[in-house]
Amino acid sequence: MGQKKIDKILQNRAYTGDLIQGKKRTISHKVHKVIETTSDDWIIVPNHHEAIISKEDFEQTQNIIYRRDIRINKERKYDLFAGHLKCNDCGNTFTIKKSKNFEYYYCTSFLKEKSCTNHAIRKDKLEDIVLAVIKKQMDLIIEIDNKIDEIIEKNNINYDMEILNNRLEEIQNNILKYEKLKETLKNDLICEYITREEYIEYQEEYDKKLKQYNKEMKITNEKIEHIGFKTNENKEWINKFISNKDIKSINKQVVDEIIDDIFVCSDGNIKIVFKYKNEYFEAMDFIKNNKCDIITTDVCASK
Repeated sequence: MGQKKIDKILQNRAYTGDLIQGKKRTISHKVHKVIETTSDDWIIVPNHHEAIISKEDFEQTQNIIYRRDIRINKERKYDLFAGHLKCNDCGNTFTIKKSKNFEYYYCTSFLKEKSCTNHAIRKDKLEDIVLAVIKKQMDLIIEIDNKIDEIIEKNNINYDMEILNNRLEEIQNNILKYEKLKETLKNDLICEYITREEYIEYQEEYDKKLKQYNKEMKITNEKIEHIGFKTNENKEWINKFISNKDIKSINKQVVDEIIDDIFVCSDGNIKIVFKYKNEYFEAMDFIKNNKCDIITTDVCASK
């Protein structure tokens, strides 16, 4: 079995017991082109079926998978940015090469096919940039944590409960959206904008979405019913950040734990996408909804 096939198996979240749907979708019931969606658009139902491996083991596995061209050096150690470094222009990975005095990362598309621009960055310079941005992000996360605690103490509310209620509202909005789409289908069929076969196909698709969201709504309601007043499950991501607040230099563990991707642009700019994007924006919405002072949005986080 090839390495790519092995990687695909190891990256299959379904083995943790979660159900993932919506990885591909058609543009609309009138435009039949199928496109791949980003992970933000996936429909995920946690603990849908019996797990083969624990979520902890799965996450650890992701951090050591051979996913990129930057892999193991001569000392049999993973490169600091392995699994994270990408070209912002073409989306391809970066390869490390040594000169006489320094190590550089190059876009593999340029090295292999000359299909991208010849932009590179020195490894030590990238390390300095990433460390500076991590520290800036850390300050923001600490401020978010303080704001949340301030709101909780002032209003005597449960943060986990608020987050789950907000998720529930989003699920209900999605249910309403697909119910309206079903009504649109009926009108399109009557007006002969679509065929009977197309009507059946898209009705089944929307019914599937509705079933999924209704199941997710049930799970969320169950969590709300059994939640303890002093639980802090939805702040665990914050703890992962601030546990590194005194960081003096970056290492592989820190990079893997809090960073998704690092994009290198042809103009020399670096874009860093941190993990826990959904949790980040849930926290920001919580602060805004409680009319607390708005924190300056982090330029390195993308929604």
